[in-house]
Amino acid sequence: GIEEVEPPEILEHVLRDYQRRGLDFLTYLSSFRFGGILADDMGVGKAGATHQRVVTPTGLRRFGDLRVGDQVMGRDGLPHNVVGVYPQGVLPGYRVTFSDRSSTLCSDDHLWAVNSAVRKKRGLPYRVLTTRQVRERLYDAAGNARHYIPIADPMHFGQRPSLPIDPYLLGMLLGDGGMTQRHGLTFTTADAELFEACCELLPTGSELAPIHQYHYRIRRPRGARNHLLAALDEFGLTGCGSAMKFVPSMYKTAPLGDRLALLQGLLDTDGTTQPQNGNVEFTSTSDQLAQDVAFLVRSLGGVARMRYKAEPKYVHKGETRIGKPAYRVGISLPPEFPPFRLPRKMARYTPRTKYLPTRAITSVEYEQDVEMVCIAVDAPDKLFLLDDFIVTHNTVQVIAHIVKRKEMEGEVPVLVIAPTSVTHTWENEIKKFAPTLRTLRLQSGSDRAAKYETIFDYDVVVTSYALARLDAAQLERFRFRTLVLDEAQNTKNPGSQIAKVVRGLQADHRLALTGTPVENSLRDLWAIFGFVEPGLLGSEASFRRRFELPIADGDEGAAAALRSRLEPFLLRRTKEDVARELPERTEAVIECELTPLQRRLYRGIAEAARRDVLAKYDEEGAESATVHVLA
Repeated sequence: GIEEVEPPEILEHVLRDYQRRGLDFLTYLSSFRFGGILADDMGVGKAGATHQRVVTPTGLRRFGDLRVGDQVMGRDGLPHNVVGVYPQGVLPGYRVTFSDRSSTLCSDDHLWAVNSAVRKKRGLPYRVLTTRQVRERLYDAAGNARHYIPIADPMHFGQRPSLPIDPYLLGMLLGDGGMTQRHGLTFTTADAELFEACCELLPTGSELAPIHQYHYRIRRPRGARNHLLAALDEFGLTGCGSAMKFVPSMYKTAPLGDRLALLQGLLDTDGTTQPQNGNVEFTSTSDQLAQDVAFLVRSLGGVARMRYKAEPKYVHKGETRIGKPAYRVGISLPPEFPPFRLPRKMARYTPRTKYLPTRAITSVEYEQDVEMVCIAVDAPDKLFLLDDFIVTHNTVQVIAHIVKRKEMEGEVPVLVIAPTSVTHTWENEIKKFAPTLRTLRLQSGSDRAAKYETIFDYDVVVTSYALARLDAAQLERFRFRTLVLDEAQNTKNPGSQIAKVVRGLQADHRLALTGTPVENSLRDLWAIFGFVEPGLLGSEASFRRRFELPIADGDEGAAAALRSRLEPFLLRRTKEDVARELPERTEAVIECELTPLQRRLYRGIAEAARRDVLAKYDEEGAESATVHVLA
């Protein structure tokens, strides 16, 4: 018996069918001055997905953001223009994994340039196969991988930035430098060659001053600015412990020689080599630094294999100890790029001249249906390099209802109470979809009290649960047309102060919005109805006796009786109910660079949390540490 309502003109072409039905429901409730719950499932009208990235002259970029005229890096190590972008819609996505544990997601028709070991030995060229053809015959009869992809030539990104710190010096500092500022900027080494290299590459006037054996403070000239510390501060590295270090982005796309020097500085300090096989490995407690080293290696035409060791062992004064969790990068470089400058490490290294770096496809498995896009580039071989959120929710339906009632009944303010984190979202959504509505968002500050005297100048007043609790006496002075609780489960405890505050506010019409009307037990539902339609479900004790306990015991009659009573007052839609009405996925990945101060604060908190968890682990074991992580 719910009648269809014409949406407000400004929202007529915005609302989808299920949102129009929501508007009909809200109008029906308000016509009888009934309270009600709009309980659309969490995620209705919203979607997110992680997409692969592509290597560009300025670093990594989201594949789906590419446009004609953009540049990507080709197999030949040079930038090439994107000459075509072809959306493919939603297709089955297959996870293609390689022998170095890197992977990417692509369609079954994606084209791969591949070669087998036999064909390569015979001097035969690469051939082009689809993902489907590759996955149908992954291994030969002997169990060997059949499909090897080309190794890219060293990258010439075309970026020639002025690097404020010599790349080899930066590599050494990322490896064996102390940046937490307890002793200022420090450097630790037992190698005379590294000591001398550091002295030589330090800015003019700076010097290494001994703290104790093998441990030095990098001291600037008295009265002069410490340019090295200033550069590290600008990158956000100042204050970073060993587990928080990273390579600044401008160094990852620097000229080839600078990237090699940076890698050599990292490997001379935190790299090892095995004389029996020449294998090179970099070890760090920083996940990001390990990933950055892998990027540098691959940009030089090498192969990097990432591994993680939770409890690495080492020997100290004859005693075997357990170290911090470590990230290890196995490195294979082309022979023309020596991984070390340090003589004692270079003496143990033998360049590979016969078995050069390779990458084989080791598995192809269906993962999920995803939005696909195909691009064409103007590279001679047509090859390019890949790398290893629409807010609708419930707000737009309520905004449409507010506009409709204003058109029909005149100007009386509506109060929206929401979690602090989404009050700005309400303000933005109203500006976007109904800019004619005058909106007041109440915020913390000394001027808030004065704003209550202007409430009748606005159509919508938005405040948070925290402020509503503080300003209860002010809010109780007014009678609102509609009182809306967003994320109404915040009031599910009927004895809480905020639940008492919202029940005491005056409004002609009350609405509760929640994706989880029953979060822990049926009593949550009783609590919300205690706000929207008091008395409908009886007293708390009566509700528990008549509905909660019988339904918990499987009483279908009690469940049917509760559904019948709630049906006129609650509209519940799940994602499955409205899936066909939703648009194709829309993804937006927005990468925000932290300021140096933000990065220091963030990394400081992360490092403190890490120390707390490890201390808990040492004191009480793994189970306690797990709980501590959650806390």
